[in-house]
Amino acid sequence: MKSKIIKDTANGDTTKKKIRSTIICVDDEKMMLSVLYQQLSEWFGENYRIEKALSGEEALQIVDSCIQEGNPVSVVISDYMMPLMKGDELLIEIKKRDARIRKIMLTGYTSVSGIITAINQAGLYRFILKPWDVKDLMLTVMEAIKSYEQEKKMQDMVKGIESLYRQCEDSTQHLVDALVSTMQAVDPNLAGHVMRIKQYSLWLANKLELSEEICKNLKYISVLHEIGKIGKSDIAKTKEEQQEELDVAKKIVSHIYEWEVIYSGIQYQFENYDGTGLYQLKGRDIPEDARVLAVVHYYDYLRSLPENEQLSAAQIADLLSVRKGTHLDPEYVEVFIKILLPVK
Repeated sequence: MKSKIIKDTANGDTTKKKIRSTIICVDDEKMMLSVLYQQLSEWFGENYRIEKALSGEEALQIVDSCIQEGNPVSVVISDYMMPLMKGDELLIEIKKRDARIRKIMLTGYTSVSGIITAINQAGLYRFILKPWDVKDLMLTVMEAIKSYEQEKKMQDMVKGIESLYRQCEDSTQHLVDALVSTMQAVDPNLAGHVMRIKQYSLWLANKLELSEEICKNLKYISVLHEIGKIGKSDIAKTKEEQQEELDVAKKIVSHIYEWEVIYSGIQYQFENYDGTGLYQLKGRDIPEDARVLAVVHYYDYLRSLPENEQLSAAQIADLLSVRKGTHLDPEYVEVFIKILLPVK
């Protein structure tokens, strides 16, 4: 009696189902191959395409053809003892083409060397001794199909999530680019400032060997960190003014995918390393991206002051060092100074 999982006409549903994938059976003995093919066709022929091959070479041709045509191969059932290419050799080659294909080996030999090779190198799903029990073999094939389809579904889901994430990242970049373009139109000086901050931030983050995730976030945080003051000329000096800027920035960046991560770096830019900042976070409790931003932001501020126009890079570095341990992370300052003043 055939399983209702595969074939069920008891409810009167005789609608032809779409063939989902291919099952390939391989044996160099024509009679054995014919019997196996017939059994597979009776059990699975309504839902799956059944192919047969008299040799490993022929089986690989079928697999290659299916892959080229985009037709999935879910299961290969192969005899072990065949001329030219034994079953374990065939299954190893199949794994190279598609590791997801479930591989079942039939053998009439008691030697386990080929089976061990197939398990270790081909990812053998099951081995079954000849002569096989029909029901046992068909249930094994059924389980192999289910296992294959679950893995394929999971991989397709992962690919879908990755694709969606890439689309979201693209959308984020487009929106950030649009905001920067707006900034350039409204306040060119501010736009120039944030683009310099972006370059400095990435230099420092890379030199500090911060994570790829932090570097990615800094690409956005650095160009948006002053989006809240767009159109304003005054620097936020009081905590109330700083909070007002952050509130405006939050409203703007909240339309961006994963805006909370980006806003976190913007939010804590006014923290001081000694804990006297807006939210009174201290030392390493301040997020890494915000600590990077603080160093490079103050450096660019020093360079922009008219009274500092004639100062050398070393003199600017000395002014930057004054805030080590109070406003700025001392380690980050030291590393940034090494970028500014490379050893000759």
